[in-house]
Amino acid sequence: MELHYLTPQIRTATKNGKAARKVLGEDLARSFHSLIADMRGAMFLGEVPGKPIVQETGGTIWLNYPLGVSAVLEVEPIGAGDVDGNNWPNVHRVKILRILNNGAVLA
Repeated sequence: MELHYLTPQIRTATKNGKAARKVLGEDLARSFHSLIADMRGAMFLGEVPGKPIVQETGGTIWLNYPLGVSAVLEVEPIGAGDVDGNNWPNVHRVKILRILNNGAVLA
């Protein structure tokens, strides 16, 4: 799958384990990088293990992947056309938006 990034900070946390541990802590960084490895290994978003929480607002889809008890990775599926609640598993590009812990943005 092709990964894109909302901010330079989330890109750095994705590509650099030391930077991720500094921002997220050891356990959360490990969970985050495990999910990123699953995304890189998948051809389509629907092949990523786990059940994301799907949110749709104003025609935009966001997926929240659990990273722990109170943390999630928020991503946006990117498609050539409109991506909706039914076809998001078929996209092969995703934008990594942010990591939230108890609603606070960590990265």
